[in-house]
Amino acid sequence: MAEKTISKPTKTSNDRVIIKSFLEKIVLDAGVGRLGQQPSFEEKILPQVTRDIASVTGQQPQTRRAKESIAGFKLREGQIVGSASPSAARKWLIFLSV
Repeated sequence: MAEKTISKPTKTSNDRVIIKSFLEKIVLDAGVGRLGQQPSFEEKILPQVTRDIASVTGQQPQTRRAKESIAGFKLREGQIVGSASPSAARKWLIFLSV
């Protein structure tokens, strides 16, 4: 997921508005889906997911937890739902070239 920030519009001599945009950061995230309901999830599966994301981004990912319970998805508040990590600057070119 890429986040973009748009700077303030600037006026040229012809009164045309030019908007300059630039890339602020790239965040790689992965959801664990139904794997989070398995009994050995935190011991076996979660470390593998974090290793995979860390190898791509070069930084240790944060685990994301559910903010509220949703009965239809069998999701409970505080349950781990994924991992996210911002990409290091040296690895941005990999994401931008794809």
